[in-house]
Amino acid sequence: MGELEAITARIRDLSPVLIAAAQDTKTLISDSFRESRSPGGRLWKGLEPSTIKRRRQGPNTRARKATILIDTGVLKNSIYSTSDKSGLTMGTNVPYAVYHQFGNGGMLRPFMPIEGSVTSYRLMTGGPAGRHWRDVRAMVIEYIRTGQITG
Repeated sequence: MGELEAITARIRDLSPVLIAAAQDTKTLISDSFRESRSPGGRLWKGLEPSTIKRRRQGPNTRARKATILIDTGVLKNSIYSTSDKSGLTMGTNVPYAVYHQFGNGGMLRPFMPIEGSVTSYRLMTGGPAGRHWRDVRAMVIEYIRTGQITG
């Protein structure tokens, strides 16, 4: 197979590089939860004292640490990032996640590396998310050009 044919074959199936990109994306999202900040680098608004007090009351106080977005771990553990031969998909199946990602009063605490609104969103370009997407772009270009996965 010639060089041009090899490049064409890699363009038709980007799965090797997109698997690595999906793993890196999942790490970026996990970092947001661990650091209580958006993938763009902004710290999340702290919990209200009344919220902390309410979460520390009741029968299940050991599991409820009153930690922003990871109180029970449901949202954090629902995050996925997958890929196929032509793209990368990330998301969650938790219904209330949309309110944190795109805002609903004081609940704006983005954790996915996207911004905008529910109906019109785009990749974040600033902070760690911006660096991540630039790195993903460079990885895909290098893979198409050489067949090597870098990063």
